[in-house]
Amino acid sequence: MKKGIIYLLLMFFPLMGVGYTPKLNPPAPRFEERIDHEVEVCGVKDPVVNMDWMQEELAKYQYREYLRIILYQDTLTNDTLFVFNNRGSVRSIHDCSGFKIYSVEEGREKEQSVMSSFVELKVIYYLAEIPFRDPIIEEWIDHEVEACGVQDPIVNLDWMETALDTEKGRQKEFQVELRKCKETGDMVFVFPKKDADDNYIQFDVYNCAGEKIYSYEFINAIIPDSVVSEYEFIQVVYTYKKTYDTTRYEPPTHVGLGCSNSSGCSNGSGMSRPQY
Repeated sequence: MKKGIIYLLLMFFPLMGVGYTPKLNPPAPRFEERIDHEVEVCGVKDPVVNMDWMQEELAKYQYREYLRIILYQDTLTNDTLFVFNNRGSVRSIHDCSGFKIYSVEEGREKEQSVMSSFVELKVIYYLAEIPFRDPIIEEWIDHEVEACGVQDPIVNLDWMETALDTEKGRQKEFQVELRKCKETGDMVFVFPKKDADDNYIQFDVYNCAGEKIYSYEFINAIIPDSVVSEYEFIQVVYTYKKTYDTTRYEPPTHVGLGCSNSSGCSNGSGMSRPQY
């Protein structure tokens, strides 16, 4: 018996919505990827695409938001090296066969020693997350409606601003509906929320004085039709929406393909020494 009561309590209390503030999830991150398909090194055209070890190595960086592969030449051996750089930090250095001659775990001192004879050729791969601008807030108000003895109640009812700010704090899109209480004939304002199946799961009702005369305080629990039907729908008088501007940000030229530093390759042969 006791186990049954405990089980019911565990099932019941997670549904309680007191103090709950749902968050608006931003869109999934998008990435800008650039590959130099024209470069030919190590006897291979387009090494980023056509070297098997390169694809395996790139797969290890799939969740990193910023990555460059920079082509270098060792001035002592004339070997071509591939440097994987993440946010300005050298993560690994590979020769043409994919053999790793340096890993970040070996430390900064080893990195400087290995790269002391390197000169940069060019960036052959670039990956960066495309940031999103701040959410765009879209509000619509029906200024023509008259209710509760005032024209444009969303603007002219003193308590409405506070109620709207409270709802905006939930970080969710919402609307305000003008309805009529069938029992009393009074006009009311409803702040509703529906689930994916068009069922009401939030239904806060305010009278003309700004008093909340009905509120449902459980999360994702469907409000009975008998409750909703008590208030005859008149029209929507306010909407609040958040959208994200998905316009692409073009990264600065100097961090795209070419040279990895803003001053460009500078040693006369189209190459520059690594900067520490």
